[in-house]
This record gives sequence, structure tokens and C-alpha cells, in this order.
Amino acid sequence: MPNDKTCIYCPQSEPFRFCGVEHVIPQGFGRFGSGTPTLNCVCDDCNTYFGRELDQLLTRDTYEGISRYSRGQFSSQARSQKRVRLAFADPAEAGAFQGLRVALDGTTGQLMPFTVQFHIHNFRTGKDEVYFLSRIAGLTLPEADYGKPGADGEKGTWRCKILAPSREAYDAMVEALQSSGIAFRPGTPFQNPWAAETAAPSSLLVEITSEIEKPHKRAIAKILMNFVAFHLGRDEALRPRWDFLRCYVRNAAGEIKARLSQRPFWTGQETDELRLRDDSINVRIENLDGNIVGAIQFYNLYTYEMILVENESLGTAQEIGRRYTPDELPLEGEKRPV
Repeated sequence: MPNDKTCIYCPQSEPFRFCGVEHVIPQGFGRFGSGTPTLNCVCDDCNTYFGRELDQLLTRDTYEGISRYSRGQFSSQARSQKRVRLAFADPAEAGAFQGLRVALDGTTGQLMPFTVQFHIHNFRTGKDEVYFLSRIAGLTLPEADYGKPGADGEKGTWRCKILAPSREAYDAMVEALQSSGIAFRPGTPFQNPWAAETAAPSSLLVEITSEIEKPHKRAIAKILMNFVAFHLGRDEALRPRWDFLRCYVRNAAGEIKARLSQRPFWTGQETDELRLRDDSINVRIENLDGNIVGAIQFYNLYTYEMILVENESLGTAQEIGRRYTPDELPLEGEKRPV
């Protein structure tokens, strides 16, 4: 029988290393009344690591994370997003500042003041690239990818621009480009996106782009592993069949099989009870195609499905789902035949 204080993610078992609790759903997504699920089988070292490396990323720098701001779930700090890209999308609203990269203030859900940025089109990829002042040193622009700048009175093929909040910032970017050997010559004078006499608009259409990278998937997989431990028990979570999942979450070992799914989340249940809620997080584990599969859906958006254990199955009573809505008790779902 495992020690009562064995960590489900590492071999840690000393009782004094279990002073805190691990939240099954990261606290940034809210609390769920007296039914907020927590674990006492995750050691403080793993808990601290997850908070720093996975939970902050998931709650602040993913599409699901910043979606919580519009639902009143704010962060304690204002940090610019690095993995999620937000840009002004509507030419009628943004004018020459279409494509301007912006960030959301996690403490308010509002746009943060933007910083100077250099935009240039890459003809090979067909996409515009954005470089901030800190990334200009050492930047090269091969002619085969970006075209060539104008010279000796001839118009070049570069498609580029500098977007800046002030004349000083604009001049600093020009100087940095030229100091790095990039022959940028200002063609369009500095423009203030909102002149002093014009108030900034109360809302702007922003395009959000993100990639589902390994840290993002690990953060989601951690919720599923925690869900297993909370609902099926610590002893089940310590069984060898969960070794791949625990090593993937804690040590980034291997690659998990994951996909975005279009399957109805609550198979066989009334959608007006369990699906059509855009303020909730749905979690389930089930048997599917000969494997144990976990799924998470944030705010009625995308559903992430992951194979947690290959070629094994849960008992019928172990296939469970929950809906978590901030300030409400979790709602239980049961898998029913369709």
C-alpha cells in the first residue's frame, strides 16, 4: 500500500513536503463553491513547479486563459502575452495601424499600452512578421525572403512599416534598424494612432492567434491527471498504467496523442443542461476506441481530447464528467448510450 503522502507525480513521500494543496482546476479559472476540487497527494515541489511552469501559462498566455478575462476572472499581475498574438484586425477601425500587436492587461481585461514594433512581409511564407525593439540587434533580412530595400532613388520591394506610440519610440526603432545594418529609410512619417484630440475607441476588433505547443498540452494533461486522482483516488493514480501521463506532465517526457474534437461533449445528455454554457469548464474521462481518453472544454469553445492510457479501459462507473462554473458547485455528468 503506498504511503499516504506519496506524490502522484514524483517519488516524494516525506510528510513535511505536503503543506499545500493542488487545485484540480487552476485557481485562475475561479473557485467552485464548497465543491472546489483540491488534492493533498501532490508534493509542494511539484505544486510550485506546476504553478510557475504550467498554470501561469494556461491562465495567462493561451486562448482559453485570456478568454476568462471577459468572464470576470482576472490575474493578479499585468503581463504581456508571449505565446498568444493579438493584433488589430479591422482596416476600417485600425487604418494604418492594422496588424498592430497588442496585449491584454490581466488585471483589468483591457488593452495595455503598445510598444514600438517593426512589421515586414516575408514573401516566402506569405506572412507579415513583427519585431520588437529588443529583437532588432542581429536581425537579418535575406533578399530571397523579404525582397530588397530601395536604393539610389529606386523603389525597393520591401513591404514594411514601423508602428510606434510616440515620435521618440519611432526614431529609436529607425536608429536600431540602421545600426543593425538594415537599410530602412522612413517613407511614411510617424503617425499617432489616436491624436491628442481624439479619444481611443472603447472597443476594437482584435484577431487572436495561438499555437498549441507542448507546455500548453502539458498544462491541460495535468488537469486530467488531477481529475483522475480526485475522482478515482490516489491509489488509482499511482498505478503504473498512468506512468506515461505523470512523466509527460512533470518531466515533459514523450509526446501525448491529442486533438481538437468536434464530438458533443456530454454524449447522450440534454445540451441545454450541460453544454450551452459559455462560463464553464467541462472535464471528462472515458473509454474510447480501446483507450482511456480525457477531454476538456473551456467556455463552450474548443474541446481538447487526449489519449491518457493506450490499450486499457476504465470500469463503467469510472467514466465520469463534471462541469465547473465559478461560484457554483460542480455539476456531475454521466455517460449514457446514444
